[in-house]
Amino acid sequence: MGTHSGYKPFRTVTATEDTVLVAATQQTAPVLADDGVVAFEGQVGMLHIRFKGTAAENLTFSYYLWAYKSLTDPAEYVAHGLLNLTGLTQTGETNEFYADTLIITAQAWNKTVSLINTTGGSQVPANAGICKLLLDSCEYPIWKIQIRDIGAGGECAKCGADIANFY
Repeated sequence: MGTHSGYKPFRTVTATEDTVLVAATQQTAPVLADDGVVAFEGQVGMLHIRFKGTAAENLTFSYYLWAYKSLTDPAEYVAHGLLNLTGLTQTGETNEFYADTLIITAQAWNKTVSLINTTGGSQVPANAGICKLLLDSCEYPIWKIQIRDIGAGGECAKCGADIANFY
């Protein structure tokens, strides 16, 4: 049996939208103290990423995922997609809801990025549960998540993410 690190905050649930990396900013070293950046020590293995926000049911946002081999290497694009929040899976008294619908719009990782807790293709929730990204880290220790498209119309007001490592 492997070891699971347990979920830890990846990006604080906030109303602030992130700026997506482009060719120029992709070359910039990650700042480990930044919200939305996490570094693992030792063996990395597989990653679970789950998303949450403060909203009512059926509000959306999008995500972009990047990886770094070291603090001096450029960011490598992993995947991006869309999420939908449910009002059914709530965290305690905090009024945070987990994403129950997840779409991977595109990916360009060394191995396939998958979805878990889903049925019927890329986005149908299993019993309105918590959808998660599942991916092989390929031993990349530094990860960056960016949240976009929040705070207007049918979009979620505040969004964030948690990450877990297992090997």
